[in-house]
Amino acid sequence: MIKFGSVFRYRELCYVYLGQTEDIIYAARILDGVHTKRLAELSEKRAKETHHRTNDGAMFCFVILKTDELREQAAYLNQTENETDLTIEPYMDLCDEDINDLKTKILEDGAIPSKLKEIVAETFA
Repeated sequence: MIKFGSVFRYRELCYVYLGQTEDIIYAARILDGVHTKRLAELSEKRAKETHHRTNDGAMFCFVILKTDELREQAAYLNQTENETDLTIEPYMDLCDEDINDLKTKILEDGAIPSKLKEIVAETFA
């Protein structure tokens, strides 16, 4: 059964299922170690610049995962919208800590689509 935090593959990439509407499936792409490191470096650099905030754009919406099989990889929340014609077959679930971190990031970050925020808020109500 697919649920918030389920991990699935699509076109040789891994994603975390976040929720869906009739028309859209929301999923965070799981980045490999190289891309995660680069994203974290860019985020840190941006945070050090006084005229930028780290949460002022979707490019910096990510959570570093702690689930054993995905440790130190990022669940990237930029471009989370996908068409609903995907066939989703989850092969694992994130650990509770990752689920909580993703939920918090989605609900608190201003760059996340409002519909996704609504879906997540309803999921955990």
